[in-house]
Amino acid sequence: MATLLKIFSFTDTPEGWVFNAGGGTGLSTQASSSSPNDVVPTNVGTQKSIAVRRDGKSLSTGTPYYEWSGTWEALGVPVGAVVTAVDLDYDWFCATYSTGASSTVGPAELRDNANVLRKTFSASAPFSTFSTVWAIRDGTNQTGLSDASNTPIKLRINAKPNTGSSTSAFVVLALDYVRVNITYTLGTPNKLVSVV
Repeated sequence: MATLLKIFSFTDTPEGWVFNAGGGTGLSTQASSSSPNDVVPTNVGTQKSIAVRRDGKSLSTGTPYYEWSGTWEALGVPVGAVVTAVDLDYDWFCATYSTGASSTVGPAELRDNANVLRKTFSASAPFSTFSTVWAIRDGTNQTGLSDASNTPIKLRINAKPNTGSSTSAFVVLALDYVRVNITYTLGTPNKLVSVV
């Protein structure tokens, strides 16, 4: 059994994480500050984190989220290995809360290629104020998997900033330092069979 840690630092790009408004209105993306927990020394680019912004009066529609799509191999799992467990942790920060309304970060989820929920790493957490420091959202290790290394997966972090009763209201929610901890077993090498 082996483990690996994939870290998304968002140094200069979203690193494959794509925003989906989930039917919500007033939503957009923007660059934001970096979590101090992000230990990548070169994290000095313009991206630094992925962030969701909502502008407008009294907006709370939709289920907005960021999502990464790929295979276990794209996260570093060796070809032919079998994934048996996975966990996802991330840092989050309410960068702006200008006439905001009760908002949520999370849940963080593992989904299949058809967007069917497979596992939930952490539940949604409410927030209703500007953050003074970045917060760590720890996930729970999800076991019982038996995925081939080339299995298509989706990693999703829901991010729902909501606004209050002002035409100039806006709220910004940033995510950074996403850590994916994967446990896997190596495949059994093919055995040579001699025929007499």
